[in-house]
Amino acid sequence: CGECVLDTKGYHALCCARGESTVGHNRVRDVFHAGFHLADPTSEIEVPGLVVSAPTLRPADVLTHAAIRGEVTAVDVGVSCPSASGAGSDSTETMKQDKLDRYGPYLQELSAQGITYRPAMLSCYGKFHPDASQMMETACQLAASRQGLKSSGALLSRWRQSLIVE
Repeated sequence: CGECVLDTKGYHALCCARGESTVGHNRVRDVFHAGFHLADPTSEIEVPGLVVSAPTLRPADVLTHAAIRGEVTAVDVGVSCPSASGAGSDSTETMKQDKLDRYGPYLQELSAQGITYRPAMLSCYGKFHPDASQMMETACQLAASRQGLKSSGALLSRWRQSLIVE
């Protein structure tokens, strides 16, 4: 950013590099999409125009039937940094609330179209928000059933690991 000197633990770099943050977010989004796609091949990335009253908004990093059984879900991926100012005691929960505040005015409009909005947060250190974990577990159960597997554990383990490594 040119405004701060790199601190000894690198916290500023985790919170400041906008371009790299977007690249990282998109990689995480793509891994979420790949996981949801195993259970729902119709899963889509960055579907435009979901909010008719605000067509430039993109509440769905991934639009899928796999995150919540029986529902079309706009999954909004977020990567938080616990060292960021305002991150609170749980940066994933803070980011989830920020996303809900941002998209709150449009939730009824999405719901009227049969779309459920759900943030899926994880920290840059690999901590998953419980909601993200639940969506991943649901998708893996559906994928395991679709593939004739007895257990979804291996799928979930690989998915979680690929998100942490990415």
